[in-house]
Amino acid sequence: MKIYQKILIGLALFLLLFFAAIHIYSAYYLEDQIKNSLVNEINGNSDGKYQFNISKLNLSFINRTISLGEISFKTTESAVQKLNVDLKSISLSGIDLSQLLFKREISIGRILIDNPSIQLRRDASESTGSNAETLIQRAAEASSSVLSNIVIPEVVISKFDLQLYRETELTPYLSFSNSVLTLYDVSLNEASLTGSYPFEHSSGAFRNIEYYPESGLYSIRGSSAEFSSITQTASADSLLLTPLLEPRSFFNTVGYRTDRMTGSLTSVQLDGFDLNAFLNRGILVSENLFLREPELFLFRNKNYPRRENRSGKPLPQQMLLELGIPVMIDVVTIEGASVRYSEIAENAENSGYIEFTQLDARLLNTTNIDSLIEKNSSWSMDATTRVMDNGELDVSFQFPLNEDYHTITGRLKQMNATDLNHALEPIASVRIESGNISTLRFEMRMGKTEAVGFLEVIYDDLKISVLDVETGDKNIRSRITSFLANHLKIKKDNVADDPRMGTVSYQREPEKSFFNYWWKSLRTGLKTSIGIDD
Repeated sequence: MKIYQKILIGLALFLLLFFAAIHIYSAYYLEDQIKNSLVNEINGNSDGKYQFNISKLNLSFINRTISLGEISFKTTESAVQKLNVDLKSISLSGIDLSQLLFKREISIGRILIDNPSIQLRRDASESTGSNAETLIQRAAEASSSVLSNIVIPEVVISKFDLQLYRETELTPYLSFSNSVLTLYDVSLNEASLTGSYPFEHSSGAFRNIEYYPESGLYSIRGSSAEFSSITQTASADSLLLTPLLEPRSFFNTVGYRTDRMTGSLTSVQLDGFDLNAFLNRGILVSENLFLREPELFLFRNKNYPRRENRSGKPLPQQMLLELGIPVMIDVVTIEGASVRYSEIAENAENSGYIEFTQLDARLLNTTNIDSLIEKNSSWSMDATTRVMDNGELDVSFQFPLNEDYHTITGRLKQMNATDLNHALEPIASVRIESGNISTLRFEMRMGKTEAVGFLEVIYDDLKISVLDVETGDKNIRSRITSFLANHLKIKKDNVADDPRMGTVSYQREPEKSFFNYWWKSLRTGLKTSIGIDD
């Protein structure tokens, strides 16, 4: 064997023994030293408010990996905000220390945080983010003295659960489970930890979502919600709005007239969604918003008193302009919607309803940003629907965003008038015995205080019965009233050759919703068209 071969073999044996010694040292001594130092350092800065622990820590210099197992972070009794975090493991791979000496920078190829479970109890007396901000500030100060930057191309939080509690409640008001969150191109330095979000892109999928508003009247659930700043999309599936109380208990708890709502939504999707603008600047910008098969059921019992000191209800433009978050959505598309409004009239027992099904709508230029309104102030909606699952209604709304009025035009196609009895009998004590609507068209200008316009309805063979308010049936008095109405007041026909035009004229009740404003304005035109004067 030649001398250089002996030298190479000796060098190989030396390196082998050297790395073996490092591995043995790291496995039996260094890992425990790092683990204990890390735990002591974090707990030492806790001011006795939390306890941090790591059960396992493994280093591999050859594979450039660090793994931590069975990690817990729990606040103590002295902490105002109660936070418990349990992690199965954290794995760091692709660790590069080559730039540590010259740039004070560490690169970590990937971090995987596996199976975290987070429980946080909020205390109303302290700002929710104050503790987090303090911890972040300390982390930024500590890291800046040693490192200028930590670069991580990918951080994955896998299979994680979250439960948020209000101060004294036993059930979480917000929770989700078996979820995943991925952050891309993460850069941790003093500026990023105290400024905007320290990553370029993100994506996530949250499952089994539950939210309970503070009123205690409803629950909101969703099977899943997903987003990605890379594809600029966000979506949620199978959303449900459910009252937690039966109708009688609901209204007894509230104590005044209001709408009890039940709703569902097959899916909602944002395309062309600028997630970074939303996170960093609080602006909701999207090219398209799709709402698929939304259903909304409203129920009101007027046997309860009106709410005292009712404030004025906003009109549509005012609602958008005062939304509280800047919004720009080019197109909102609603597909296959259903809306039903049910009501029990005063001193009545049975409810009546009006229903709109197969509702498709398209809204353009939904924005409340002043600079965009200056360029285009037109906010509009076109919709088609079926009234009482029968007559087809086409309606168009124009909402000038720099004005305090809006306009509505519509046309209802052929419909059997008796289909309206579901609403008229319980609510107005009137029954349509016969009648055919050929067409109905209307135009209304809805001002801040008054609505004006016209309504034209072409119909024939209209006959009504006035019902007894208490029994909901006919008696001698109601029969006489019905006879007089049909022969002296109600116009039996309104022909297209010489139609009577109804006048829309209504003074708005500011404390009531704009839906109420629309319906009562429309009703004035309908009543004058068929011959009923107030």
